[in-house]
Amino acid sequence: MRHQSEHSAARLEMLRRFRDMYRNCHFDMDLFDADDGYLQTTLADAERMSLRFFVEYNNAW
Repeated sequence: MRHQSEHSAARLEMLRRFRDMYRNCHFDMDLFDADDGYLQTTLADAERMSLRFFVEYNNAW
């Protein structure tokens, strides 16, 4: 039960950080799997954006 509680606390912290980044319009790279991860932009698997590009693009604006 303790392991699940620690996992839940870590997940909540990650979600809180993402919320704060979204609100501040600045994303920290360490929260993302920037090298292998992607943002699915539509329902089709072929329409994906690399997370590194997403973070860098959003931080440029």
